[in-house]
Amino acid sequence: MLLAVKTSLPPELPNTVVRCTAVQRLNQAPEGALILMCAPAGYGKTTVLRSWLRGREDFCAWVSLDEGDNDRERFWTYVIRSLQRIIPSIGSSALESMNSLFLSSADKPGSELLLTPLLNDLFYQESMAVLILDDYHVIENRDIQQDMIFFIQRMPPSMKLAVTSRSEPPWPMHRWRARGMVIELRQRDLTFSLEEAEQFLTQVRNLPLTGEQISTLHEKTEGWVTGLLLASLSVSGSDSAEVFISTFAGSSRHVLHFLTEEIFHMQDEQTRRFLLDTSLLSQFCSSLCDAVTGRSDSSKVIEKLERENMFITSLDDQKQWYRYHHLFSDLLSFHLEQNSEASYLRELHERASAWFLESGEHSRALDHAMKSGNLESAAAVFDSSIEQMVQHEGPGFVIRYLDRFSEDLLKKFPNLLVNRAWLMLIHRGREETEVMLKYMDELPASMRTRDFEAMASVVKAYYHIYYHQIPQALEQAERALELLKPESMFWRASLLIISGDIRLFSGSPAEAHLLYRRAYEETCANGSTYLVISTGFKTATALYFMGRLKESEELVRKLLSDAKEQGYGGVSRTGLLWTLLGELLRQKGDLQEARQCMQRGLHISRTEIPSYAWNCLFVIFLARSMGDNSTASHYVDEVEKLHGRAGLPGFIMAPLYMQKSDLLAASGRHDEALKILEGLGAGWDQPAPLGLFSSALSLCRISDAPMGKVSRLLDEVQKQAADGSNIRLFVETQLLRARIERQKGSRSESLKYLKSAEQTARETGLYILFADEGFDTPEHDAGEEESSMIFAEQLSRREQEVLVLIAEGCSNKQISQQLFVSTGTVKWHTSNIYGKLGVESRTEAAALAHRMNLV
Repeated sequence: MLLAVKTSLPPELPNTVVRCTAVQRLNQAPEGALILMCAPAGYGKTTVLRSWLRGREDFCAWVSLDEGDNDRERFWTYVIRSLQRIIPSIGSSALESMNSLFLSSADKPGSELLLTPLLNDLFYQESMAVLILDDYHVIENRDIQQDMIFFIQRMPPSMKLAVTSRSEPPWPMHRWRARGMVIELRQRDLTFSLEEAEQFLTQVRNLPLTGEQISTLHEKTEGWVTGLLLASLSVSGSDSAEVFISTFAGSSRHVLHFLTEEIFHMQDEQTRRFLLDTSLLSQFCSSLCDAVTGRSDSSKVIEKLERENMFITSLDDQKQWYRYHHLFSDLLSFHLEQNSEASYLRELHERASAWFLESGEHSRALDHAMKSGNLESAAAVFDSSIEQMVQHEGPGFVIRYLDRFSEDLLKKFPNLLVNRAWLMLIHRGREETEVMLKYMDELPASMRTRDFEAMASVVKAYYHIYYHQIPQALEQAERALELLKPESMFWRASLLIISGDIRLFSGSPAEAHLLYRRAYEETCANGSTYLVISTGFKTATALYFMGRLKESEELVRKLLSDAKEQGYGGVSRTGLLWTLLGELLRQKGDLQEARQCMQRGLHISRTEIPSYAWNCLFVIFLARSMGDNSTASHYVDEVEKLHGRAGLPGFIMAPLYMQKSDLLAASGRHDEALKILEGLGAGWDQPAPLGLFSSALSLCRISDAPMGKVSRLLDEVQKQAADGSNIRLFVETQLLRARIERQKGSRSESLKYLKSAEQTARETGLYILFADEGFDTPEHDAGEEESSMIFAEQLSRREQEVLVLIAEGCSNKQISQQLFVSTGTVKWHTSNIYGKLGVESRTEAAALAHRMNLV
């Protein structure tokens, strides 16, 4: 669960010194600029930045960073959530893509894969946005640093990024300075001038000091804002301002320790105890402080501290959440750890954990439970909320905590064990999953609840289908279906999809459709857009294999429209829809439109390796239909490389190897092609492999086996196609029979099979199979106009204007002059247009604009 206050714009402090020079520097930041405010602690970076944002609040997304944000997924989740506060429509697809990528990839995703959906979402926005990352110095994760470099170098011109940090980020600042894309404020820019120090001490702090005393304090603190604040607090509590000012001296570090020690000890015992006990909280509210300290008057203490400027900062306009100044908090934490028994610290953390758990802040509860040192207590907290954490914090966060628990401890918490098995299967592959499965099977009967058994069966079903062990997967899926409770929406949806996959990949799309449809209807009723897209895609895929192309296309277009409306246009699963639409258009013979849809699908889905690889399969089909075996071979190689990196499931690799076999056969390398098919289980003296019936068709195409064996194998495949309502496979089989009979010289037999295939094609729309098999395609209406219009619907009003000018032959400079925008903005819109239309050049974009009747 994310802490909302971390993405809240902090209120502007009253009675602050207006830093006019610093604010003017910030106002000079150009389009798409990075603003870096880098200075040691206590120089007012956050305060200056907040003053600059006055009047811009509606355009500002703020993230207050802490050490916990070194988790890469957590960091970017907070960034996206903060952006959604100002642009609600942004980031939903990017967040889902990110979660899916971390969940599905065995390797750490690269910056391009991770951030492209977010950058695409930002590019599609025409309103201004300012993103602020406060306290960036806490970020030490190298992957996040690389992400930030990628992000900054590709920010759209409608956006500015402001970063406050105590240290220099490891970024190529010299290159960015040379390009004029960065505004920097350093310590010298944030130091109080003598005039500002006088205003602060006399007007803000109301101290009756002479000009000489003010000058002395300014000189000794070197204009350090926090040093002046600390000094003013000490002066106000001193018997003699003159004596105090004349005796204190030293560097900023010594001033800090001297003055904070003095201020801390000026407090009464109860206030000191409150400060120490609450110093372990990165943010706090009165009820949390009551729970941790055992008091009932925390709200009054907080009001007193705020009134006395005791280094406490309000984090929201309602003044419910606060934090201490970082340096003051460090000092308090040091005193707490040095002067407290371990049992006392453990008790404080346990109280904080209990409060966060009751408040639904599960990740914070877990953090304090872990800091208490009682891992069994932490495991109990984790066990009660792991599924919520997976959904809200992401799998990366959950796995890191699970890795800290011993195997013996995991065995005490079956829910943790089964979730770890699920995540290991997705993230780390077969070996670690098998260890978890072994522990699950060894649990005593007393710990094996119905919920546990249900989840365990879901995990085992996925384990088996991932490795194409269809009978075992089916057995586990059926068992899970009996055990899962209706309210377990996530696990039920996962199971229904897995169960559908078992049927689909074993050659029974009609049975798969019933399960996918059920999952789709249930997720529609529960309103989860991402799950609706996922289950809807599966449903449309089953319809495609059943030959119900019109229904499939109608569903795909509806899902694409809904995804765009709900802000999910850039999610990987939406990329699957685009590619499926391209395949449906390919079946009609509309190859150009199909190519554009598939290119868009590849562009969107590249953040999720399995989805991207699945889409590559259909790009291979299209390339072969277009006679472009070189492109087909390129994508075969690309998927094989992905498989080497991530270990792709069998339902992707088996069809890929079939395509590779066909390509080898087409180039005359029959022995290599046959070897691949044998590896898939295809052979003359054995049944066609379950779910891989097309491998039998490939075998019949390239082998010189006796016709008796060929006919037997084709009879078997045709029967399997009929039994599973796999109309696509049925038509392929009929066409292959027609081709074989034609090669034999049996014209009448060839025509019989060909007419049967033509009749089915007219009923279903499966036309491209004829061309693929070397026959003339039956006449039909490709519906090009309707296909073109879906591209137009994806463009914003401004993008359509730019496209019209591109089609008219205008250069970027001419477009910028006509629309009164910079050439950089034109390039930004052009890049968006190419991605949305699935084209790669101005010529292709212009041609499509004419087909869409925009010009």
